[in-house]
Amino acid sequence: MPDVAVKMINRTSEEVRAFFEASVVDLGIAEMPVDLANVERRRYAIDLVAILPVGHPATARSVLSPNDLAGHPFVFMATSRTMGHQIRSAVAEGGGTFGKVIEAEYFSTICALVAAGQGISVVDPWSARMFRHLGVVSRPLFPPIHYDIAIFFRADRPLAEPAQLFLNLVDETLRSPPEPN
Repeated sequence: MPDVAVKMINRTSEEVRAFFEASVVDLGIAEMPVDLANVERRRYAIDLVAILPVGHPATARSVLSPNDLAGHPFVFMATSRTMGHQIRSAVAEGGGTFGKVIEAEYFSTICALVAAGQGISVVDPWSARMFRHLGVVSRPLFPPIHYDIAIFFRADRPLAEPAQLFLNLVDETLRSPPEPN
């Protein structure tokens, strides 16, 4: 659709919800909960993956437990994120502790820091795959840690065709995660 102008805005989940409430965007993707009035949502529970720099000893294992992440420098998702708390809890429940090195708001920042050897982390599989060429290795986690997100749109008006096509593309992508590397 070459005649369609698209503006993608990357922000925290709270900011995405605020943009949506202010009618600045047609579609929003945010961490749950999405407790907005008069919206339709498509929810996804995505299995996160551990990411490590190439050559890290844990890359020898095909699957990692949250406890396998203990004792290593860690690049954390910001404490304001629900997912960040889930990761901390999963490691703590296994009796592990870890050294906090850096806290970041976005998966892309976390991946770049892991690629630079600043620690290990846990992210969504798409972010891990995008940084594979920079030296990020991903491994599935067992038991899994889920990232609960939703894509949402107004229930009181139909989506324009470009927005509907984008929604369908995101839905298809999120329902078939990439293979870990």
